[in-house]
Amino acid sequence: MNPEPTHKKCSKCGEKKLFAMFCKGKARFGLTSWCKPCVAEKKRADRLDPAKRDMVQAQYRRNRESPARKKWHREDVMSGRAAERSKRSSKKYYAGNREKILRRQRDRRKDPAAQHRFKCNQLVGLMVYFGLLEKGPCVVCGSETSEAAHRSYDDPLDIFWACPRHHRQYDHGLIDEAGNEIPPS
Repeated sequence: MNPEPTHKKCSKCGEKKLFAMFCKGKARFGLTSWCKPCVAEKKRADRLDPAKRDMVQAQYRRNRESPARKKWHREDVMSGRAAERSKRSSKKYYAGNREKILRRQRDRRKDPAAQHRFKCNQLVGLMVYFGLLEKGPCVVCGSETSEAAHRSYDDPLDIFWACPRHHRQYDHGLIDEAGNEIPPS
């Protein structure tokens, strides 16, 4: 009798690895043909390649705007299934992480820097609400869905308008306010 196999050869890197190093799939032994590190490397390369990223985003938009998808979404929203599903998942997460969430909220309330950021954001929001400050499009992509991005919280009104995606990238130091990529240092 042959012992049951425990290893498989990755078709990308050629190394023989344990079954645990492969995702479930339709190839031999019910596992993918590439090991997890090779798959991760490929996904990372695809994310960094602008042409591949644009192709994936276009495919996402096409699928998102398909008539079948729109019909399903409309039915889902109209029937209340989407809201119910969201409510269930939120309650489930909160139930399992209640202490962690409350601790994070308490810490944030006590943090003077967080209080100052909150007040700066509140000031900008009130100025937009009362018409003293006009909301503009994203300075990077021109999207009308924009929010105020603070260059520095020392001056609450030293802001520029950015869509949520570019605001997040700016805050993480990936782009400057003109949208130019900042090389990692």
